Amino acid sequence: MGKLTVLSILVVAMFFGTMFAFPGGFSPVEEAEAEQVQGSIVLSTNVVYADVEPGKHGVVSVSGIVDVAVTGAGTNVQVVIVSLTGSSGMGWPVTISPSTIPIKPESNNKGTGAFTATVTVPPKTSYKVADMVTITGRAVAFPGLLSKLIPETTFTVQINQFYRFVVSADKPYKEISPGDQTAFTIHIKNDGNGDDKYRLEIPELKSLSDKGWVVTLQQYDVEIEESKEASLVVTVNTPQEWHMWINEPTQFRVRVQSEQAITLNKISLPNEYFLTVRQRGFSTPGFDPMFMILAIAFIAAALSVQMKAGRISVTRRR
Repeated sequence: MGKLTVLSILVVAMFFGTMFAFPGGFSPVEEAEAEQVQGSIVLSTNVVYADVEPGKHGVVSVSGIVDVAVTGAGTNVQVVIVSLTGSSGMGWPVTISPSTIPIKPESNNKGTGAFTATVTVPPKTSYKVADMVTITGRAVAFPGLLSKLIPETTFTVQINQFYRFVVSADKPYKEISPGDQTAFTIHIKNDGNGDDKYRLEIPELKSLSDKGWVVTLQQYDVEIEESKEASLVVTVNTPQEWHMWINEPTQFRVRVQSEQAITLNKISLPNEYFLTVRQRGFSTPGFDPMFMILAIAFIAAALSVQMKAGRISVTRRR
């Protein structure tokens, strides 16, 4: 086979290879025109807020519009296929619907398509977390397979704070002698997704005070960080009253509320915890036991003197 024949075969092969790679033939002008397929994404908002209460995923959505424009070879383009993808910096699931949008250019070689981006946020995500979601796309024009990346756009997902807490006590029931003092240790756990401030009160405080009780809270407000716990002491002094015998329980409440939720007009139900003090025994307030002993001794001595005097008197009469 001569050199001319081999060269001819190579030229033919290159020609047909070019035809398959570029339908309609290769043209430097058309390649330049392929760069004129333009696209952009416009979102309805740049920030969305997710509710992530326990047991509830925070599902938020943003609507968007894709604009495309074809110039140069646009008169030959019948449809532009736009493919969209979304990603979350926190790795949360992002869904684009529809993810593939066929757009038919109008007479001005421009067209639009709509989509919705949905993000699913895990339950109890911290209020302090903010995530950036990125949407990217590519536009492909048919016929011609002209392809162009669409500039990415972003929006932010912020978390709404919810207010929850748990109140407990080491020993909510105490039994003491009347007139004695006792103390309860109560615990408040911030079970919300952000720092919070709590207000404490004892609804029965006035009625207890009228009966001679002295009930004191260590403090009436406390700030607790997210997922942290604080402990407070409730001191109780029972009335100083005479009781030959008493066996009586007295119950009162410690009410806890999220002061921050009240200030911001957010939903947060108060939590009421019941504490019980049982007085059991006798009480002689202000009576010194030594005085009783001395009094008994004095009475005994007096009786002894009287008995001796009586014996002497009887003897003399005889």
